[in-house]
This record gives sequence, C-alpha cells and structure tokens, in this order.
Amino acid sequence: MDGSNSALACHSWRSAAGGGHRAPNLSSTRGAWTVRYAVLMTMSGCSAAPSQNILGSFFPAWLLCAALGVVAAVICWRLLVAARISEYLIAPPLVYLAIAASVTLLIWLVRFGG
Repeated sequence: MDGSNSALACHSWRSAAGGGHRAPNLSSTRGAWTVRYAVLMTMSGCSAAPSQNILGSFFPAWLLCAALGVVAAVICWRLLVAARISEYLIAPPLVYLAIAASVTLLIWLVRFGG
C-alpha cells in the first residue's frame, strides 16, 4: 500500500469507529462574526500611514521622528560632556536612550497627535 491509500484507510476507519473529530463550522457560529468584525476593525487603521515627502521620496513619519530623537540625544550627550555632568550618570546608555525615546514621542505627539 502506498501512503495515499493508507491515509484513506485510516480516515475511513476513524469515521466508521466514531473516533474522528470534525472542525467546527465557523461560518455558522456567532463567534465567527465577532472575529470577522474585530479583524475588519483593526484593518481600518492601516488605510493611511503618515509619511513625509522629502526631495520627492516619501519616508514614514515615525522614521523621521526617530532620527530627530537620536539627533537630540547626541546633542544632549555633547552638552552633558561639555558641562562635565555625564561622568555622574549611573547608566549613560539608558539615559541617552530615554532622551531619544522621549524626544521621538514628543515630536510625534506634537506633529501627528491631532
């Protein structure tokens, strides 16, 4: 017997013995409509992502906000080094990461927050 015949034999044996399990028919259940509605509601947010036109190329707005946040963190780093405050920071990478994230989110909120 090849593999396809044994699969048919196994399937027919399970069906005849009553041990087979059928998947529920989701198209007729009330939960299926809830799932479909939830999927459709989440897809509506993907309709228009904010983008910026820079010299004819469109960039996602979050990318520009993140780049500005990194630039702001570098500027803060240079200012803290010049003021000799950076040597007193306990975890400098976390501080500069927090500065970059804060500036990124602040720019996003002011520019696109509505």
